[in-house]
Amino acid sequence: MPRTGNKAFQALCRYLRANAASAAGVNDDMGRGEPPWLEVVAEANGQYLGPALWCALEASGDADQLPADVREFLEESARLNLLRNETIRAQCVELLEALEAIGVQPILLKGGAQLFMGDMALRARMMVDLDVLVRPAALASAAEVAANLGYRIVHEHEDWHHDYHILGRGSGEAALEFHRTVGQQRHIVSLDKAYGDACRLPLGDNAVFVLSPTDRVLHNIFHAAIQDRAHHLGRIPLRALHDLGLIRAQCAEEDIDWGHIQRTLGVAGYGNVLSAYLYMAQVFLGQSVPSGIEPGLSAHLHLLRCRVLRRSRILRRAMDLWATITHPFGRAHYEYLYGEAPNDLALLWGRLKLAGHILTKHRHKLLAKLLTEYRKLYRSG
Repeated sequence: MPRTGNKAFQALCRYLRANAASAAGVNDDMGRGEPPWLEVVAEANGQYLGPALWCALEASGDADQLPADVREFLEESARLNLLRNETIRAQCVELLEALEAIGVQPILLKGGAQLFMGDMALRARMMVDLDVLVRPAALASAAEVAANLGYRIVHEHEDWHHDYHILGRGSGEAALEFHRTVGQQRHIVSLDKAYGDACRLPLGDNAVFVLSPTDRVLHNIFHAAIQDRAHHLGRIPLRALHDLGLIRAQCAEEDIDWGHIQRTLGVAGYGNVLSAYLYMAQVFLGQSVPSGIEPGLSAHLHLLRCRVLRRSRILRRAMDLWATITHPFGRAHYEYLYGEAPNDLALLWGRLKLAGHILTKHRHKLLAKLLTEYRKLYRSG
């Protein structure tokens, strides 16, 4: 998270807001007046939302009111991002065609799916890597296809990881990650469900497959709030919240089964995470909260915690340290490795056994390992 003031963050949210005119009564504390533009741009770039900011300013007509240097920088950044996304889209088409030629049906996840969901996403979405889901039985064949296309391993993952090794090719292209499962949320969106409900998007003589609208929303919420621990850490995942708005804009609201999402996350013990996430999307980006999901006291308290942590570097670093220590015992991480716990007592017992295993295995280098993980989290925050 960039070191910018609260006014810059508020201004960024105000300009990114979807359908702000219809969100009456929401986010009245966002503040008005001339924003500190250098800080706003730094905030947007730190959140990978620079092109999205330009698209929002251009659509609203506010781009004409920008200082000349700010306008030039944002416009050029957005132009370069579009060129890069077009390159990545071509990279993706090449990979998909090669996989389909050997009978492997991939599903594009996250940003990769956005590249085929209309001009707005193609212009606004900044890409880091391509996430491609393939069935485990086809993983070796998919890796061989990638190797034949010139991809090489640039970072190795352990065998238990939900991603295959990170693959890279040339400069200007995205890194490639094959997923064995949708992610840690394999009990939330199973592999069979992902494939059974996938949507087919025509692409010339071939097709691109993406998750269903409901599964895309589930993946977005789980990945940002739980797998990446934004909820645990008290962080505001603005980019993911913006992605949620893109998904909702690309789909008819009736195509998203919010009842299924609420039941699925509720049964898994993440009902409070869902309401807090959607409440933040409403407060910061003006997205409507779906009918039947009423943000309660826990959602309001979580938002307050996020705001306090955002304003205090000391508290944020203390939270990062606590998160580093407790990460191996998080429910999502534990259940991904060892399967669903039938009840809270079984989960507690499993966590105690895991703690004993970690202390035994890393007793001579535990502090060094904690410091390494903390530094990673510190740099990401």
